[in-house]
Amino acid sequence: MGRFDAIADKIKKKTYKNQYELDIDINSIIIDTHEGHFQFAAGVIQIFQWILPDSLVTISSDGKAIPQVYTYSDVYNKVPNASPVVEIEGETVFNYLRNYTSRTNALGLVDPHADYNAMNLNPAYQFGISGASTGLSYYFNSFQSTYVYNGKSLKGRFANGTNFEWEYVAGSSANLTASGWLSGDSIYSRKIVNRQALSGRTDIDDEDVVPVPEEELPSLQNLVRGRGVTINTRATTSLTKVPFDSYPSSPDTKQDSFGFGGTVSGYILKDASIGVLSLPSFANGKDAPGPTFSDAVADFISKAKSANVKKIVIDLSGNGGGSVFQGYDTFRQFFPTVAPTLAFRTRSSDLTNTYGSFLTSVSTDSGRVFSQNYILAIAKTFGNVASLNSAFTTKTDGSRWSSWKDFYGPNDVYGDKYTNLGYYNLSSTLIASDLGQYVTGYGSSSTPKQPFDAKDIILLHDGHCASTCTIFSELMKVDGGVKSVAVGGIPQNGPMQGVSGTRGSNLQKLDLYSAITENIVEAAASFSNRDTFLKTTGLSTSAIQSLPKTLAEAPWTMTGGVNALDEIRLSSPNDPRQFVYEASNCRIFYTGDMVRDVTQLWIAAGKYANGDTSVCVPGSQDAPGSGRNKTVTDYPGFSHDEVWDKANSTAVPSVSGGGDQEDSSSSAGSAVRVGLAGVLGLAVAATVLL
Repeated sequence: MGRFDAIADKIKKKTYKNQYELDIDINSIIIDTHEGHFQFAAGVIQIFQWILPDSLVTISSDGKAIPQVYTYSDVYNKVPNASPVVEIEGETVFNYLRNYTSRTNALGLVDPHADYNAMNLNPAYQFGISGASTGLSYYFNSFQSTYVYNGKSLKGRFANGTNFEWEYVAGSSANLTASGWLSGDSIYSRKIVNRQALSGRTDIDDEDVVPVPEEELPSLQNLVRGRGVTINTRATTSLTKVPFDSYPSSPDTKQDSFGFGGTVSGYILKDASIGVLSLPSFANGKDAPGPTFSDAVADFISKAKSANVKKIVIDLSGNGGGSVFQGYDTFRQFFPTVAPTLAFRTRSSDLTNTYGSFLTSVSTDSGRVFSQNYILAIAKTFGNVASLNSAFTTKTDGSRWSSWKDFYGPNDVYGDKYTNLGYYNLSSTLIASDLGQYVTGYGSSSTPKQPFDAKDIILLHDGHCASTCTIFSELMKVDGGVKSVAVGGIPQNGPMQGVSGTRGSNLQKLDLYSAITENIVEAAASFSNRDTFLKTTGLSTSAIQSLPKTLAEAPWTMTGGVNALDEIRLSSPNDPRQFVYEASNCRIFYTGDMVRDVTQLWIAAGKYANGDTSVCVPGSQDAPGSGRNKTVTDYPGFSHDEVWDKANSTAVPSVSGGGDQEDSSSSAGSAVRVGLAGVLGLAVAATVLL
């Protein structure tokens, strides 16, 4: 808490010159947790993005040589004798990217290799976000676009001595005009402060500002022209393919509303006898509900079986999660008779006990005290909040909890208190309602035959795999016996954790906790006999009085979330998966061909599935934590410093044919390579229509 105390001290001393400086300090704490479910957004930091006209990729010349950093445009356009990037803003490229991730990368990744991959252009990650959305036309990677201001331009140097400069262009995914965010004062009054909570303030002024006409703003299409990208103009309701040239033009399987909520696609690579299921997201929603996701997976499995492919590659590149139960259903489609054994638990606290006692007692009341309509409303809204409602979860032996206290514990683990371990009740009608269908093999759904042997399936990760993706990967590994391949990472030999996003199994937003508080307060006030309410819910007057304020009462507008459930492997019941080292079975380097044609990446993963270990980076095979049921809690890979330090030994050719990336100053001229933004004459103050 010392860093929060330091922020409070700076506020008292009026050290901050503006809101942005305060937001940066708060954001740095969020980044340093490396926990993707730990989220907080307030102030101005996420209103604007600063966008570069190009990005970086890190590729090996032959899949064996230590990779070098190149501009994406050089690799995509196959520029002859393209020179690696060796320096950015006066620092070695690796030192710059290392510092950059610590300042800007809020993805919550646990492995430095994953942090590094996030700095490189990644079509799967970008489509996993934009394709799952019904509003985003495009999504930039974490280096090409940032919420943290880094100056008007980015300057760097190539190994051949030439320089480049890319101008940043400001943009916003928000409709600034419709939001009324047209000046510092209007942003403060409409975005930062909670107008409802501060309705009596007289110093909140809405200033009238004339917006810039849209026709004068640079377009998103101009920013990505010549980069192998097709912008989703939202003129249709489904795309024909993933909108990057590196993806095949004709998927054999495609989810409904593809690119408009749907992201599942499948490919049969006949010459290689490989079937590829691309899952860049587990998200579902109104425009692409759960059944369309499940149907696409089933369609792919059917077509792969009909084609008699030898191996299946499940590409989870860029997958940041989505619906928890979509992950369970996808696992069951590949292993329909295998019962999932991944457990969960939550931290025990007075507030957890208050919330859980209330929700569970209402959900199990059967109309004795609460009305049936209220019970149904609570069940529909909070029934699947497994951390706070034991009415719809089970013990690890499948039996039901007798009460909230039966689940709550608490148990002492490493000096903290936690609940007992639990499972989701996958036969629950609430889960079926949430997913839009029963999980395969549960309830009224049928149980198909297992389509492929575990040895014929390989998982492909790039480090982004988070939340539901980690649940699916854990089930496939431990319960299914499937191996995995990781791709990319910091240029060095050795292992990599492919599953490096948050391994917490449930994100809960602050507004959910706020809503529970409101329900408790309102329900308590509605009872004429308060003792009846307290006895039924197991609450006390002091517990109700100790509830936190709701978001509506906060002086600032804010959103956020926390990880509500640990992922727990039964063989290691005290160790959350978030805090163990879990290398993939094999690691491969990206090549230029893979960047231009993703099928080359899939073929490489398929080779490993076929037993060809020559594709693996030296020192990466069967590394610590890669075993089916191994738990490693002490490994050097945990150290970001130790892993990053090795990147600086990467050798690159100089003009004279020797030297390394720290000593490649032989100059071939002082030409300044200005990016597309410079050609278009875009000023940093411009706003891009995203």
